[in-house]
Amino acid sequence: MSDTTETAESRIREESAAIEMICERVGLVVGGDDTSLAVDFAKIFLSKAPPEFLTGRSVEELVHLVSGSFHFLKSSKSDQVDVSVTSPEGDSESWGDPVTVVRTNVSERPFIIDTIREYLQTQNLAIDHIVYPLIDVDRDSGGDVVAVQLKRNGTTRESFVHCEVTRVTDPEKLDLMEAELSSNLSDVVRATDDFESMLDTANSVITDLDEHAAASGSDKTDIKEIQEFIRWLRDGGFVFLGYRGYELVDGPGGKLHGVVRKNSGLGILRHQERSRFAEPVPIAELGKKMQHLIEHGPPLVINKTNARATVHRIARMDDIGIKQLDGNGRLLGIHRFVGLFTSKTYTEDAENVPILRRKLSQVLKEEGAEEGSHDYKEISTIFNSMPTGQLLTSAEEDLASDVRLILNSYHDDDVHVSLRPDILERGVTVMVIIPEDRFSAEVREDIEEELLRVLNGQRLSSHLAMSGGGQARLHFYIAVPEARTDEVGVAQLEELFSGLLRTWSDKLSDGLEEFVSQEEAVELSEFYSRAFNAEYRAATDPVIAAEDVRHLEAMQS
Repeated sequence: MSDTTETAESRIREESAAIEMICERVGLVVGGDDTSLAVDFAKIFLSKAPPEFLTGRSVEELVHLVSGSFHFLKSSKSDQVDVSVTSPEGDSESWGDPVTVVRTNVSERPFIIDTIREYLQTQNLAIDHIVYPLIDVDRDSGGDVVAVQLKRNGTTRESFVHCEVTRVTDPEKLDLMEAELSSNLSDVVRATDDFESMLDTANSVITDLDEHAAASGSDKTDIKEIQEFIRWLRDGGFVFLGYRGYELVDGPGGKLHGVVRKNSGLGILRHQERSRFAEPVPIAELGKKMQHLIEHGPPLVINKTNARATVHRIARMDDIGIKQLDGNGRLLGIHRFVGLFTSKTYTEDAENVPILRRKLSQVLKEEGAEEGSHDYKEISTIFNSMPTGQLLTSAEEDLASDVRLILNSYHDDDVHVSLRPDILERGVTVMVIIPEDRFSAEVREDIEEELLRVLNGQRLSSHLAMSGGGQARLHFYIAVPEARTDEVGVAQLEELFSGLLRTWSDKLSDGLEEFVSQEEAVELSEFYSRAFNAEYRAATDPVIAAEDVRHLEAMQS
């Protein structure tokens, strides 16, 4: 046996002995009838703690920390969400470093850790340590803990989390964090408890669409593609967070009204009293565009919600609406699923994703690209390089227009922009095409900053594509006030972004054109831009530099 192996084994024995001692001390601190229970909990907790969690802490600190965690678990109930957010003072739990402690306990389910991490990130709080053992908990009829163990044995498994983050001192902030985390984890419970019911509802919608095709006379190929898309979502393409059904009914004066279908809510949309449509709302009050979309729009609408997900990933949710028709083709209502597209959506090629493959086929057809041709391959490459969110939410004709703009801009020195409100006017998609040799991280930041300023919006997503043609493409999806989409034009943005791309050398060339031809100005600008050092270029306006160049050239003539 080598010295290294002996040293490692010796260290492991010492650590095991230390942990055993800590567990026994926890039992003594807790005392009474809970002594044995506290020791069992301590063993589970410390067995799941990473090494860095234990390093640098005294035995006393660890004993009080684990004891505090045990008391929290004891006070929790398996059928509710329990959250505690505190900033220990002095010797309250003998903390070595000033931190804020977040503890939660929820029955085992997906998304708990993701949801906690995402929330803390939005609060700009760094996570120093996190321990989250899954514990099999036996409780008596009153809900009190009577036994804990690490291995599953037919008992209820609970997800206990102990987290230490950057210290928060404001008591109101601590209370707010506790309330918001409790709310977010309650959403986790609702979404996961109703997950199977949402899948059942998705299957029912697939069946309903057969009636839709028969009743409406719609292209059955389109309906089949929507059915395949729902199956694809059901089979891993979508994190289902909520569902709600809406009915369209005749109201006073024969006016069409929308109302939540009674008891239809699932997941985070379970509480129908929170809906704007809890009571019937005249469709006419929603605006002409929305009214037209409901009455005459496509059977499937994909968009972003105004609300952010609180479960798994904090982001604007994906909103999927599917129309429901009766046997006579009359619009009965709308099925609405909200959630988040999974990584599967963003990594698969369009040819493998229902709806996207049909859109690609339509774009290829509109462009007259035959399979196997150069144009066919080029268009397919461009289509797959575009952000999936834009592909899902945009109409075929809009995608074809963007593909055409990209192709026509190959090896072009100009800036090109497309700007388009989404179908529900909750945001705009913006595509900016610039020469590849002018692209840089700084240029990308400048374009985004100016775009958000002009549109008075908030960036929800951005995407960079460098797919050939000597161009760099920036795609943005931006939440904006509705009025701004009418006030800002493509030409205005193209001029603005062209200005951002102009270098000191470009501006020097402009100044030199006051004295020489354009061709000579370009040559002189290239020469002197290299000749002048960085300090000179940083301190000197290009117009002044043009005068300096004129004098230098005159001295040499």
